[in-house]
Amino acid sequence: MARSSTRNLFLALIAGAIGGAIVQSAGPAVARMARPASKRAIRAGLRFYEQAYQTLAEWTETASDLIAEVQSEIQEERQSAAAPEPEDGDQIVPFESRPGADERRMHA
Repeated sequence: MARSSTRNLFLALIAGAIGGAIVQSAGPAVARMARPASKRAIRAGLRFYEQAYQTLAEWTETASDLIAEVQSEIQEERQSAAAPEPEDGDQIVPFESRPGADERRMHA
């Protein structure tokens, strides 16, 4: 999209310049009428260019956000794969939270 819009803008500017040169050689009366038309054509080309630039910037920002999200997810997946999950028999329970821990301390 960026190449075709730049190409279209370039062609519009070239066409305006060539048209302006032809009109200038045709005569002053025609030149006075063609100048506003040339300015409108150039203005339209510049507006199109600005809109295309803004759209491209929005797409770039969206793509950047998506890339950051995916990189974060990949990092989380790698971290969870690196940490082994405890099996049922390997669960670590703190001494204080075991049933009867308070009773053992009282009798000691």
